[in-house]
Amino acid sequence: MSFDPNEGCWGALLANHFQRKADVIPRGYSGYNTTFCKIILPKVMKEFNVCDIAAFVLFLGANDASKATSQQHVSLDDYRKNLSEMINYLKSIGVDSSKIILITPPMYYHQKLVDCCAKKGEPCPERENELTRLYANTCMEVANACDVQILHLFEEMEKQQDWMDMLNDGLHFSKTGAKFLFDLLLPHLEERVHKFRGSTCQCFPLWREVDPEKPEKSLVNDD
Repeated sequence: MSFDPNEGCWGALLANHFQRKADVIPRGYSGYNTTFCKIILPKVMKEFNVCDIAAFVLFLGANDASKATSQQHVSLDDYRKNLSEMINYLKSIGVDSSKIILITPPMYYHQKLVDCCAKKGEPCPERENELTRLYANTCMEVANACDVQILHLFEEMEKQQDWMDMLNDGLHFSKTGAKFLFDLLLPHLEERVHKFRGSTCQCFPLWREVDPEKPEKSLVNDD
């Protein structure tokens, strides 16, 4: 839901911020875990467009951290292995490690998810916050071992008194949570986009900077 206008819109916030500087391309798959994502990554990210990447964000683990009775569950060891293999794949096709950012799974609020599922008449997935913490810490360990950037979202949320307000259903972000993630992630992406695009950091000049008599001078040769 990273582009959802009502909830969880951190992707949309980034796209708005980086307009005319960089495109934000989401590849979120509802309910997927790292095992599923590892399989589809070569189809989603191929070598031909690696040169266009300023940053690549991997934000996985909330579904993996479901309890073992869940269809979404991935063991802690497999979670570690899957993340490492995805990072190694990205490196193998030419994505520099400095461009890769891992985000840990966020905190989880069980009672809110129970209430949400009850309203919908749906069974509640089996999850717990302390289990999610283990996956978040493992994500951090993988980032350190693979020498990529880590944003420890679980830890950052835990520091906030109102962290429960950041989740709209106990699992997915509310607008408050989306803004919180946006603020945390933005400095890391700003640095990488600036480095990627150079000092101009803008696609084509502003309209007032274009010579109306000879617009091609300003526009045709822009990179």
